[in-house]
Amino acid sequence: MHYNTVVFFLDLNRFKVINDALGHNVGDQLLQFAAKRLSSVVPDNGFIARLGGDKFIIILTDANTGTGEADVLARKIIRKFKKPFKIQDHTLFTTVSIGIAISPKDGTDGLELMKKADMAMYAAKERNKSKYRYYSFSIGNKESVKLNQEMVLREAIENDRFVLHYQPQFSVKKQK
Repeated sequence: MHYNTVVFFLDLNRFKVINDALGHNVGDQLLQFAAKRLSSVVPDNGFIARLGGDKFIIILTDANTGTGEADVLARKIIRKFKKPFKIQDHTLFTTVSIGIAISPKDGTDGLELMKKADMAMYAAKERNKSKYRYYSFSIGNKESVKLNQEMVLREAIENDRFVLHYQPQFSVKKQK
C-alpha cells in the first residue's frame, strides 16, 4: 500500500455569473451549500477549507494512492455537483473543476502541492469543465513556458524591439 498526502484544488464553474446575476446573498448561500456537499463526501482523513472566492482545497492525509482513493473522491465530488442547488426561488447549476497533486511525487511541502494542484485545476478547466486532472510535468512545463514567453514579450515591448510592416490588401473582385 502507498500512503501519501493528496491535495485537491477545486473551483466552482459559473460562480461569477451566478453571483453577478443574482447577487452576493445568493452567491454566499451557494458557497455554503457547496461546502456542505463537499463535507458529505470527504472521508475522515480529509480536511476542507475555502481559500476565497469560489475556490476550495481538500487535503487528504494518509491517503491510499494504491487503491485510487483520490480518483474515487474526485468522481464523488463531480457527481455531487451534477445535482442543482435550490436557493431561494432559483434552481442553480454549477460544476466543479479539480486539480490534484500528490506528495512526495509532486512536492513535499504544502505550498508547492497547492501550487501544483492549482495548475492541474486550470488544466482541467481548459480541457472541459467538471473534470479533474492530476498534476504532471507537462502541466508545470506548459506554465513555465507561458511565463517565459510573457516575460520575453514584455521585455521586447519595453525595449522597442518590434517593427511593424504593413501589407496592402487588394481585392481581385473589386480591383482595389
